[in-house]
Amino acid sequence: MSYKNTSTNISLRGHVLTAQCSPCKGEKVHSEIDLNYYLSNVDGVITWAHRRERPGNFMATCINLNFKPRDADVIQCLAWKATAGCWVDATWNLGNYLANDNGVLKFNERRARNDRGAAPPVWEPFVGAPLG
Repeated sequence: MSYKNTSTNISLRGHVLTAQCSPCKGEKVHSEIDLNYYLSNVDGVITWAHRRERPGNFMATCINLNFKPRDADVIQCLAWKATAGCWVDATWNLGNYLANDNGVLKFNERRARNDRGAAPPVWEPFVGAPLG
């Protein structure tokens, strides 16, 4: 079930997302998930780390982390883009990949596996001889 629809007091403390989550039965319980384990920065693009790439450690190359759960379910930061040698704006939608599993925040591994690489390519401007 969607973590956002079944959780309250959602906040991000450093790289740990915390929430009070509703289990199938009973009162809400405290749950947390370390996003630094699951996220990585791939040349300025925040993405989920494959199991063999974990921990993802995106915080090593991202600054100014921002999260406003009431406005959107997106984390924002400046991520280091090594190929360009600069910081770039980066975002990631947590709601697509996190779930409340009977009161426990969990990463949806299957969804991430299906989506990884599904993003449209980043087109770099062609530099070469002018046409014509």
